[in-house]
Amino acid sequence: MRASRSRPNSLIRVVALIAGLGLVLASCGQSDTASNQELAASPDTAFAWPGPLSDTGGTLTIAAPPGYAERGATKPQIDWVTPFEEATGCKVNVVTFNRAEQGIQFVKDGGYDVIGVPSEATGKLVASGSMQPINTDLLTHYGEIVPALKKAPWNTFDSVTYGVSDGRGANLLQYHSKVFRTPPKSWSVLWDPQTQYAGRISILDTPMHFADAAVYLMKSNPELGITDPYALDADQFAFVRDLVVQQKTAVGEYWADYAAQLEQFKQKNMVVGDGWQVTQNLARARDIPVAVTKPEEGTTGWSLTWMIPATAASPNCAYKWIDWVLTPETNAQLAEWVGQAPANLNACILTDDPAHCQTYKARDASFWKDVYVWRTPDTACLDGRTEVECVPYDEWNRNWYALRAAG
Repeated sequence: MRASRSRPNSLIRVVALIAGLGLVLASCGQSDTASNQELAASPDTAFAWPGPLSDTGGTLTIAAPPGYAERGATKPQIDWVTPFEEATGCKVNVVTFNRAEQGIQFVKDGGYDVIGVPSEATGKLVASGSMQPINTDLLTHYGEIVPALKKAPWNTFDSVTYGVSDGRGANLLQYHSKVFRTPPKSWSVLWDPQTQYAGRISILDTPMHFADAAVYLMKSNPELGITDPYALDADQFAFVRDLVVQQKTAVGEYWADYAAQLEQFKQKNMVVGDGWQVTQNLARARDIPVAVTKPEEGTTGWSLTWMIPATAASPNCAYKWIDWVLTPETNAQLAEWVGQAPANLNACILTDDPAHCQTYKARDASFWKDVYVWRTPDTACLDGRTEVECVPYDEWNRNWYALRAAG
């Protein structure tokens, strides 16, 4: 039975960045452990766990960002962990973290059976041999997922499915609607070196902001030859980095908590930046004149992906958890709580807000065509080029934190 819920506008303060996630499940039966021992002995992730699923219970440890595995601690009505335990016999421990790099470290440390991974980190984990493929035949609700989230480039590698995404969101241009009487149409408002909004620009604190710059340059500077914001060779990345460094002089804050960001907009300390649809929803509920739009250049986006480590001790409970997240009831509750379009469109008739899926463009395929969901940059260029190497994920991180630390 679905837990009762309050309206989403009164709830949503998921402080963690969607940029950092992870999930853990531990020990769920002797047959699971035997299967896992084989994987642990040779964690080359060549084979998915064959199943079948059993009624065996056990202990499941989940590592995820706050908001993705809720058991009522934040708000009593927001609980899909307890019903899962009651339905499956798998007892859950939840461990949370805030950034993708933390999630990657959690996997290295071991002890986790299922990981909620941000889309920009999935490629790194698969390349490390840390994850096992997903046997989608064991997921009864996989067939209900929106097609664009199946075989997506952030959850499928070399045509092998390594993860299942529970939804998606877009990074939008956020503005104070009493300062901007006409909605801005372009990201140029954030990149103009002569901007009149210097000191009042608000930017999400993530290395993936380099991709935001790349999306803008794809249209404004086509001579750079950027066709994929996550496939930047050394020359392209240098141009992107220089643009971000130049922008820093005009940035008033690098935000991590959208509720705190919204307060800055309320005071007009910040008047334009990047943001999320959930921020506008909260602004509307609090009568704050803030709006969001998708600019003409397109934008970046994010998607949490549930993955199973190669050394998982409890694949039985891990698969049950992933399938639970995909049920229409749970997917509806999760989508409203974190502020995203659900993966299972059958969830759309179960959300407390009847307009949730319309607001988050869940059924609008045209909206998502130019939303470039975060991916893991690699030396092997993701755009297919072989004559050059591209700048990898670790270098994006190193450059971002060096930029943030610089005066």
